[in-house]
Amino acid sequence: MPICDRDRRIVGYELSFRDTPAAQVATGRGDEVTATVLVNTFTEFGLPVLVGEKTAFVNVTASFLDGRRSVPFPPDNAVLEILTAVPVTPGVVSGVRSLREQGYVFAVDDHGFTPGRADLLPHVSYAKIDLQANNADVVRALTARCRDRELTLVAERVETADHLAVATELGFELVQGWYFARPELISGATIGPGQVATMQVLGLLARPECDVDDIEALVRMDVGLTYRVLRAVNSAASGLHRTVSSVRDALVMLGFSTLRRWLILMVLADSCVGDPELVSNACARGRTCELLAGQWSGVTPEAAFTVGMLSELDALLGMPLPEALGALPLDDGLRAALVDGSGPLGALLGTVLAYEAGDVDAAASTSQVVGVDIQDVARAYLSGFGWALQTVESVVAA
Repeated sequence: MPICDRDRRIVGYELSFRDTPAAQVATGRGDEVTATVLVNTFTEFGLPVLVGEKTAFVNVTASFLDGRRSVPFPPDNAVLEILTAVPVTPGVVSGVRSLREQGYVFAVDDHGFTPGRADLLPHVSYAKIDLQANNADVVRALTARCRDRELTLVAERVETADHLAVATELGFELVQGWYFARPELISGATIGPGQVATMQVLGLLARPECDVDDIEALVRMDVGLTYRVLRAVNSAASGLHRTVSSVRDALVMLGFSTLRRWLILMVLADSCVGDPELVSNACARGRTCELLAGQWSGVTPEAAFTVGMLSELDALLGMPLPEALGALPLDDGLRAALVDGSGPLGALLGTVLAYEAGDVDAAASTSQVVGVDIQDVARAYLSGFGWALQTVESVVAA
């Protein structure tokens, strides 16, 4: 989940590692499982892969705070977020104090008038306040209390323009919520002349029968696209002694699937009418679907990546999804998955969307139907997230 400043620039991401419904409680078995996923994730990926140069707000459980486990990353560019469910014991308070002396920075999540939480405040730098869980008077009282301690305020669950206005009025320095991933759509928006070509290209790339010859012909017809593909490929191959000088060379080096992914990404980035970060969101969603496709019966990796990317089409183009899809010549399975969530592709997309929204129960129930463990969904999402940040930066900028 992105975290933005007052100018709507993304300054960080919240990373959650709750991989089962029970793990929402930071004690007992939930703490054990969540801690294992967190350690394995950072051992495999590392912070720079997951968030680039942005700040990572990392949800941590009690065992990382009271000293039973070591935090698996250095304090640089990281904020340890103390969840509401973490019991504020003397051991936790002592551990937070010790970690702060080592350079770690802390945030308290869903801050409120909770007994015992005040003991943490001298050691934290950020306070997150849920705008939907508290009424206006409570929010004002909480912000005043945090101001007295010179804490940086983060407004959580900002989902509408009204929520953003409240956060701005009360002086929140940072905000997070689905409002920034799902901007308000203009009901009268239609497909413009420049987007017709975009839809034609996406329609070709989304076809199950799309092959190498189709890709080569598509790129060759667009001089600008040819230049960008060659530039991106040569940048990726900078450590090699060979220069890629043709679309066929690019296909040989990257392979069909990778070049197809890159083309979808470039086309959507060119058509984005909102925050460019939406492209990263779409890319992460597509990659997550693709990584899970190998375990999901009846789904190919190509179709999975496409359905994940196109599920963000409404936000990218600034119009309702049915209208955007209406201009695409999609096959029945892909269209059904996007419109009403039906079929194997729809179930896969629904699982990823639920996990992305933090609804672990819904994600677990749909994934378990086809025998996919929710831990695999968690790992695929984090891997897809890190892959998207790196890919968008290298491919879209080409």
